[in-house]
Amino acid sequence: METLVESAQSFMTNLVIVFIIVRFIYYPQRHDKDYVFTFFAFNTVVYFVMGLLNNTDISTGAGSDCSPFSRSCANRTNTIPIREMTYLLC
Repeated sequence: METLVESAQSFMTNLVIVFIIVRFIYYPQRHDKDYVFTFFAFNTVVYFVMGLLNNTDISTGAGSDCSPFSRSCANRTNTIPIREMTYLLC
């Protein structure tokens, strides 16, 4: 099991990479601030869920059954443009 310092370093590395992607790839192309927070929040949630699944005996496929993109979820959100969805999933 990772220590708290290793986990914090890993999370900070993840945030730096997401910042680079959003600031230097997404924002210069789109000039749209509406989804910047969403990219960081989505990435943070996925990072911690994948970390949790990595430390347990459950498979990754079990965690994807109730994703926002799954047809089996009861909660529906507003649709976002395809281009923004592409940036979210990269």
